[in-house]
Amino acid sequence: MAFYEPREGKLYPSVIVFMRRVPLISALLLATACGGDGDDGGVGPPPTGSLEITTTTPSNPPAAGYTVSVDGGAPTPIGASSTVTVEELEVGAHTVQLAVPAGCTVEGDNPRTATVSAGASTAVQFTVGCAPPAGSPRILFTSFGEVASEVYAVNPDGTGLSRLSPEFSQDAQAQWSPDGTRLLFLALDGLYLMSPDGSGRTRLTDDLVVSKARWSPVGGSIAFITQRFEGDLFFEDLWVTQVDSRSTSMIAPNAVDLSWSPDGREIAFVNQTDESSEVHVIGADGSGEKTLTDPSLFVFDVAWSPDGSRIAFSTAGTIFTISPAGDDLLRLSSGETSDQAPVWSPDGSLLAFTAYPAGQSPDGEIGVMNPDGSGRRILTDHRGIDDAPDWSPDGSQIAFRRSPAGRAGGGEIYVMNADGSGLINVSNRPDAHDHAPDWGP
Repeated sequence: MAFYEPREGKLYPSVIVFMRRVPLISALLLATACGGDGDDGGVGPPPTGSLEITTTTPSNPPAAGYTVSVDGGAPTPIGASSTVTVEELEVGAHTVQLAVPAGCTVEGDNPRTATVSAGASTAVQFTVGCAPPAGSPRILFTSFGEVASEVYAVNPDGTGLSRLSPEFSQDAQAQWSPDGTRLLFLALDGLYLMSPDGSGRTRLTDDLVVSKARWSPVGGSIAFITQRFEGDLFFEDLWVTQVDSRSTSMIAPNAVDLSWSPDGREIAFVNQTDESSEVHVIGADGSGEKTLTDPSLFVFDVAWSPDGSRIAFSTAGTIFTISPAGDDLLRLSSGETSDQAPVWSPDGSLLAFTAYPAGQSPDGEIGVMNPDGSGRRILTDHRGIDDAPDWSPDGSQIAFRRSPAGRAGGGEIYVMNADGSGLINVSNRPDAHDHAPDWGP
């Protein structure tokens, strides 16, 4: 309290001391209100948090990975399927951007906004799709519709689906040349070639109805089977054509399936008449035809091994192999299922086949076994039919057709690992009738 003397208009000394102390007390009160303790000047650092940034690349991940930046700052390397943490970010909204190479696409927003909270880590997830490198193997298949039969190509991970045939065409059974530069396919009026992108369609044969064709493993030649009528009689003949010269000749009658020797010098084929169906071998020039199997074995299909030492074939539900000389017949099937259509792996270490359960079940599954019949494994378990297996060039995967139960003639193209894991629907066309997969070299 101040004491005042009205007559002289002055403050007493005690009042002056009191007024000098007021500023110091106010400063102490202000520091206390702001949280200061008198040791650091009164104000602490602002609160921060962090971002945990994760990338996932399901297939074809680039070896160099990607880079990520926050708020336009310096890029930080991050793997194709990896996680990095950016720390000491101010509380609030931040912009996160992932940089990817050509051929890769980030799903969803990029850049995207993430909110950082004090003392917490905020997750940011990027999923990236990457196409296979240029020249990587693709899978061809034929798609039947109500009015057309068209050739498609797709990457092994299901990306890059493209139609190679003109709309409403009648193309089928497309397959890669051994060097991967051309495609062979069947049309209503004969054999054709085209480029891998569908351009440059070129007719190879005239006035022949072709039911099946196969490239020579060394290229340059194509063996094919034709169908013809003479009156009421039906015939199927084996032909060979030279791709460059277009020289074409019929080398054997009564052929229903074929497979080249690895050196391209001979052709194994199924010679079928009214009385028998046998494995024959003939030179690519039509010389030296010989019969390998006994008439008691009614043969349906044939497949020459990659090393040339064995020829696999199936009869009524049983798979055998035999030497090209016609000796050393070996039964592979155990009798547990009806086995058909053997296909050698690229290195010859396994045979893929279609197994049908005994009895009247319509189901079919993909199986594999060793060349001596051991190590038999059924890879699929599906209500319907899995058939037409085809190996990837490195033997690590198998493409095949899957047809749902009760849907005759329909199906989609699937890919799985050689042990049956990693199943992918690559054609992904539930209303289509896709079949005959052929994996590029």
